[in-house]
Amino acid sequence: MKWHLKFTVGAVIAGLCMTLTAMPASADPPTPAAYRSCSTTGASGTAHIWAWYVGITSVPLDFNVDDTLADDHHVQIRVIGKDLNTNMIYYPWHKVYTGYGTGASYSSTAQFSGGFGDLGIEVARFEGDTMLNYCRDWINTGHT
Repeated sequence: MKWHLKFTVGAVIAGLCMTLTAMPASADPPTPAAYRSCSTTGASGTAHIWAWYVGITSVPLDFNVDDTLADDHHVQIRVIGKDLNTNMIYYPWHKVYTGYGTGASYSSTAQFSGGFGDLGIEVARFEGDTMLNYCRDWINTGHT
């Protein structure tokens, strides 16, 4: 009887371990290291930043911009950064000309060999090449 009890308890524990290790890790999507967003008249944008720490040199991110005003202006978004001495780093603009109620999504990797001190997005509304208004949101320093 003593042996049977030990065997049964051992079998239950072994079965639990096998069950737990056989289960998938998670069905939930991965959680970004940071989420940034900002809105200005006529435009809004967001970014999911998948890796972040001060000094990082390569940052994968997904970002999007939406045109939120029927005003015949177009919207743009870009990744912005600061080096470890707070000098600005600008990446190319991504433009959306399709009008009110539309937007676009992008995936990219921001790279800077000197290491980032901060990273964020800049969202703007334009008339031609003239910026009419903008907003920024940074990981470390917030909205500016």
